[in-house]
Amino acid sequence: MPSLIESEFQQVCEATAGCPLPEIFEYALTTIEIDYPKYLAYAGLELEEPETLPEPFLGVLSEDQDDTLVIAAVEPGSPARKAGLTAMR
Repeated sequence: MPSLIESEFQQVCEATAGCPLPEIFEYALTTIEIDYPKYLAYAGLELEEPETLPEPFLGVLSEDQDDTLVIAAVEPGSPARKAGLTAMR
């Protein structure tokens, strides 16, 4: 149940818009999930499913030495090697 201030605010918004806005205020006053495809369609936009990304790969083997994380090995050709990372000796 909206408070008096929320009700007054809704009335002002609806008077300005020139139409009832119950769905908009339902989103604003609850945790209901917003229907993004519906509202983006008003602007000629649509959501696309995201591409499946490859698993992240750095190419290092790390070890804990005296509470410090160190690089124990770097795989040849890996992003870590290309970035100049080297193993702790």
